[in-house]
Amino acid sequence: MTHLLTTRLLTTSLLLATATAQGPDLLLTFRAPEKTLSGSGGSLLQNLFPNEIHHLGWSSGPCTAMSTEKWSPRTCMHTMAGDEDGTGQYWNPTIFGNIDALATPISLSPVIGGVNPRSVFWSPAAAMGTNISVPPLRPGDVGRISNVPSDGQVEYFMRREQFNQALGLPLGTPI
Repeated sequence: MTHLLTTRLLTTSLLLATATAQGPDLLLTFRAPEKTLSGSGGSLLQNLFPNEIHHLGWSSGPCTAMSTEKWSPRTCMHTMAGDEDGTGQYWNPTIFGNIDALATPISLSPVIGGVNPRSVFWSPAAAMGTNISVPPLRPGDVGRISNVPSDGQVEYFMRREQFNQALGLPLGTPI
């Protein structure tokens, strides 16, 4: 009886903690340039560009009102990927086209706690080069740039063929 009560209390506590941690914060990306509502103090951070990840938060942050703020700039992905196309340059504005989708791990901490640019999985609009990943991260694949075993390695969540198989589509169908 004690074990059953302890299990129920633990389950209830975990459910309450999860419900409390769920806030109206999210990560997003844009297809066209935007500006923050806050203006980010007039700094360059006020400009929100495609291929960047932005944080939309109501629960806390630098602003008292709802605002989208730069969370991971384009150069972050370029630095994490390294010399993705083998040209000797880190900056590559076409590294993966636009970001088509984002997915983050679920965290029990409020305000995207524990989430960082290396923990975000995303789907590219254009295939990445094979210098860091063979096979390359392609449109329809979902992966992230990992630093294990070394910087600039793509870790896959799911490949396009796995999505197609789950959806009952021919494996080569672009999604």
